[in-house]
Amino acid sequence: MKWPAKFSTLICAVLLTASAQAGGRSATLTEVVKPPVATRQLEPAVFVNASVIQQLGVREGDPVFLRAGEKRVEVRVYRFFEPSGKAGLHREVLRKLGLDYGPATLVVSPAGKNATLRPDPIRRRIVWCAGDTARWPHTVLAAPHADCDLKTGEIVRLVHKRTGVPCVTAWKHRLSYRGIWYDVNRPLMKLPKPDGRGVIPERVVNDSARAVFSRYLNAVWKAGGVRPWQRLDFYFDLHGHDLTARLPNGKRVYRNVVEAVGVGFTMDELRRIKQVYNRYWRKALGPGYPRIYFGNLPEDLVYNYRGA
Repeated sequence: MKWPAKFSTLICAVLLTASAQAGGRSATLTEVVKPPVATRQLEPAVFVNASVIQQLGVREGDPVFLRAGEKRVEVRVYRFFEPSGKAGLHREVLRKLGLDYGPATLVVSPAGKNATLRPDPIRRRIVWCAGDTARWPHTVLAAPHADCDLKTGEIVRLVHKRTGVPCVTAWKHRLSYRGIWYDVNRPLMKLPKPDGRGVIPERVVNDSARAVFSRYLNAVWKAGGVRPWQRLDFYFDLHGHDLTARLPNGKRVYRNVVEAVGVGFTMDELRRIKQVYNRYWRKALGPGYPRIYFGNLPEDLVYNYRGA
């Protein structure tokens, strides 16, 4: 009996799919839970048990497809410490899949050659770019917590691209649920808990923290075009993203402000910087622009903020 060509094609497709699944090329997850704390820096991401990553035949940080019914999103895969049937997702990804936390059927598979995201493994790195040192001599713009202080690394790279200012960014030095926490711009760190799940709150000074700080200093000196321990003319450290405050009734509100500290400036110079900042943003954004407060100006140590 001669099989029609379409049946041969169908059988081959079924066998190839079954073979791929048997070889660990997809995994089915049955429950959606909240992701580990302080992991938005890894977005878009799905968090799974290490055995699932092994089953998929990918490396941590590789792009994968996540399917729920007819909807599909591309994310990167990272491990967490929940059982193998659970998937940790942030709400942004949940909304795209039309899901909520709780029981669900999710199929995760390698993106392979169809990936649009680049792999982003958990690997600490410090990057420096010299830029236009003739225009910006002995000047450095830096983001020592480039990813965990959300978007600060992207801001620094964008300003570098637009202006040529020398810059330094440090990535993947804080991932507390994995026991990773370095201050980077100081020789301090938080030690991992004995089981590696989380960090001990107290900061310590040790050889590991000193080594990271030394690499960071070397990057700053190289970017700024100065010799080791030579003073820069100007160094700008960019931090932060969470400016929420708790009201007396327990509600947390977001403060649309910029909190800063200026070292090496006189108080009059800091006040002039505020005037220039306020004049520019009032013109650009109107009355809703974010106000700036310097922690080393007496009038800024306490400020009133009214907002929702």
